[in-house]
Amino acid sequence: MRASSLAMLALPAVLAIPPQLREQVRGKEDELTAPAVKPMGDLARPDADWRMTTTEFLGKAPKQECFSISAGATSEWCQTNCGLEVPNCPQTLCSCEDPNAPKKVVRRKLPEGPLIVGYMNYGECDDRVDQAIKDGVNVVIWFSLELENRGEPLITSAVSPVCVQTAVQRLKEAGLNAAHLISVGGWGVPHPDTAFSGAEWYKQFTRWNNAASGPGFENGFDGIDWDLEGTDDSSSDINNFTVDKIKLIADFSKLAKKDGFITSIAPPQSYLDVGTSEFSMKLTHKATHWHDEFEYAGRNAYAPWLVMHDWDIVNLQLYESWSPADHFLGGRSIDPAVYLPDLVAAMAKGWKVKFSQVPELGMDDQVVKVRPDQLVIGLANSWSNPLPIGRKLEKWSESEKKLTEAGRLGESKQDAHTSKLSARPGSGEVAAPRRQTVSDCANGNCPPSGLRRFGARGELIPGNGMNYRRVAGVVNEKALAIWPAEVEKAYAAMPEGAKCRGFMFWSISFEGNAVYDGTGFTEMWLAKGLNKFLKTQGMKEAKTIEHKAERGKADWRLADTNF
Repeated sequence: MRASSLAMLALPAVLAIPPQLREQVRGKEDELTAPAVKPMGDLARPDADWRMTTTEFLGKAPKQECFSISAGATSEWCQTNCGLEVPNCPQTLCSCEDPNAPKKVVRRKLPEGPLIVGYMNYGECDDRVDQAIKDGVNVVIWFSLELENRGEPLITSAVSPVCVQTAVQRLKEAGLNAAHLISVGGWGVPHPDTAFSGAEWYKQFTRWNNAASGPGFENGFDGIDWDLEGTDDSSSDINNFTVDKIKLIADFSKLAKKDGFITSIAPPQSYLDVGTSEFSMKLTHKATHWHDEFEYAGRNAYAPWLVMHDWDIVNLQLYESWSPADHFLGGRSIDPAVYLPDLVAAMAKGWKVKFSQVPELGMDDQVVKVRPDQLVIGLANSWSNPLPIGRKLEKWSESEKKLTEAGRLGESKQDAHTSKLSARPGSGEVAAPRRQTVSDCANGNCPPSGLRRFGARGELIPGNGMNYRRVAGVVNEKALAIWPAEVEKAYAAMPEGAKCRGFMFWSISFEGNAVYDGTGFTEMWLAKGLNKFLKTQGMKEAKTIEHKAERGKADWRLADTNF
């Protein structure tokens, strides 16, 4: 190529050269227009041509597979533009990998011993997580992902992954070690799109997770937590599980666990209820036991996943609105040291679920179980109204004692007034002072009413922002909250070898709020109170059993050998 031709070369827009490279090209142009130096000796061959070809000058990009990690570009665009001789490969839009590189498998393990699982609030990423880990939280679940169909599978996040990476790096430098999972779902969040299979979504997740990694967060998130729930709009398809949804989650989770990720589910109690054999994929049933005006309960909708996959954690949400647990503890005032050990024992022994009630599932009626080492009991903290300290505690009746644990926990015929009983002051049939609140939300910090969504490297995703309800600082008796001292007695009452794995709470943002304890206002620090008896341990270093495949990145600097 002649020097004059190089100077006049017109590049299309996708080959636009950044300013730094343009200066290097200009310098090379000057060299080519300078008087040529005639080679001497053995180098003076007639056919010698010292001028570089375009490919030699600009550098040939290595063969790699590039794909989209954001709504701002398609995978086809990334594959084309990242593979150019001068890459146009924005790191916030695209990521690349060598398809022939050895697969990286990192074996993540949960912390040894008891667990305290704390959820971050919708989109929350702040230093409250530091205090929570200091207080004993050893599994943090960040909130949350949505698996969207935008013509191709796209994962978006309510919390900025860049913020999480920075936070985890800070935590590790401070010696605050925990497992960090990312949740999918939440109340009102659309379920994963079944236009793509579980395997396709898992492939997209691994790419997303690699792109979200960084210093101090080299392996990205340690696992995935499924928190599929319903929504306020009773006509929405979010209020229905389907066979395809169930299969998608199971297939995804099997692949994730095989590759060393921690896998977790977080069913509201009615979605995995040891007290009933009924099964439905609808999430708009009346509550069992009491408050049948509440029509957003399930009937063992999560139970198929117990058959299809071996979960590391089952986070059972006893704080579901008007849950069976709330009926027994908050309605009948059964002692937590009586109810919770029976709940753990009943789930370990198992209960029969009538899967045949939904023939399209193709699953026989069978017994499902949750082992104690899987079971983590979920409670509300100060966003709800804790059961008052010093209330009168009841035991099982003589007739109930003759039943199995699961039999005692089932729905039974009750007098009409029992649906209105409550152990909480100001509730039920007995007049008492209602709870008062000190601040609108925990420490004055409410979750935002409107949240943006982020790509893997922190860029904003246009469209589909969620409007989340602010649920704190109100008189709330429909979600079960218990003071740590009562939880301690219940844990002590569980036999050795049959204790639940630990406790979970929603959410870290509400730790430390002052709430009414029956006589006055007291700050409620649930994690700190739980850790007085659980004595949790942090997460150990994950073990990499294969070499990491380098992720291709756009680099505008020319290598010496190419320049």
